[in-house]
Amino acid sequence: MKKIVYGLVAIFIMLNFSGCSGPNLPQYKINKTDNVGYIIKANPKMIHTYIGTTIFNNFEKEYPKLIKEEDVEQLLKQNLDAKLINLATYDFNELNNLIVEKDDKWSINNNALYNELIKKYNLKAIIVVSEREGGIYMYPNYLSSKSSGLLTRSFLKIQNHFAVSGFHFKLNILNPKASKEFNRGMVTAKFIYATSVSKFQQESGFIKPKNDESLTVEEQNSIKKSILDLTRYNIKVVNKHLSNM
Repeated sequence: MKKIVYGLVAIFIMLNFSGCSGPNLPQYKINKTDNVGYIIKANPKMIHTYIGTTIFNNFEKEYPKLIKEEDVEQLLKQNLDAKLINLATYDFNELNNLIVEKDDKWSINNNALYNELIKKYNLKAIIVVSEREGGIYMYPNYLSSKSSGLLTRSFLKIQNHFAVSGFHFKLNILNPKASKEFNRGMVTAKFIYATSVSKFQQESGFIKPKNDESLTVEEQNSIKKSILDLTRYNIKVVNKHLSNM
C-alpha cells in the first residue's frame, strides 16, 4: 500500500504552466539588469475546503489571510533574475490588462499608462500575481478550492490532505509587446498527508487537524509552509520564462 501511495505523489503534484492561446510570442530576453515591475493581489481569506463521503459532509470555512502580499513579494525578490520595481500604487486591473490580444496581434490597452511605465521606470516587463481558484485532479474528479488553503478529501474516514496555492502568474512583456499567462485553469497542489502513510506528514510538517471544522493557528501555520514552497517553485518556473530566445 505504501509503495502505491508513494508512486502517486507525482500525480498529485500538479504543475501545469502553459502560455495563453493567442498571437505567437515574439522573441524576447529579459536580463538581470533589466527593470521588471510587479503587482500582487492576494485574497483576504484562506479557505479550508472539505469534500466528504457524500455532499452532505462537504463544507467550506474561511480563515484569516494565510499568505500576504509581502510573503509573495519576498519570494519574487529571492527567485527572479531581474531588477524588480513595486507597482502597488497602480490599478491592478489596468496593469493586468495592459497588453491584450486584438485582431490576432498584441496591442496596448492603455497607451498613456504604457508610455508612463516605459519613461518613468524603463520597464521591460510586468509580472502580475493574482490569487484565485486552485485545485487538483484526483482521478476521476477535479477537486477545487476558491483560494489558497487546505483541501481535504475524506472517504469513509480515510483522509487525504492537500495544500493548495491559488497564486497565478502573468507576464506582460512591454518591448516587444506580448502577454504570457501561467497556471491557466489549474493550480499547483501538494499532497501533504495520508491517513495510512505518516511519511508525508513528517516531510511537510503538516499538523493533522484535531477538528476539521475549526483549524487552530498552529495547524494553519503548518499549511502555510507548504503553500510557500509551492509558490516558490512556481516563481522559479516563471523565472525560466523571462527569456524565450
